[in-house]
Amino acid sequence: MTYTRQPELFVKGISRLPAPPLSRYLVFMFWLFLTALIVVKSPLGKALADRLAGRYPEGDGHLESDLEPIVHQLEDRVLDLEERLEFAERLIQQQKERDRLQAGG
Repeated sequence: MTYTRQPELFVKGISRLPAPPLSRYLVFMFWLFLTALIVVKSPLGKALADRLAGRYPEGDGHLESDLEPIVHQLEDRVLDLEERLEFAERLIQQQKERDRLQAGG
């Protein structure tokens, strides 16, 4: 028997397995339904439904107003860092040009 025939035997072996009784399917469906019902009726289910419908709680507006000054402060700091970086790059470039002129002249 070669290796290529082994999967065929495996498939034939599965087809000979008995099907689970109908009661197992019913129990599984019952627990699945019960779990889904609990999730839908919970606050998590309500929050998910609101999010999917595009409704947001009214209390979230204060979060944006609290973060706005911090964002503006960070933007100012980033702009300051950009200016410092450009200045440092110009100094480095000037130093390289001086070194090149001294070495060549």
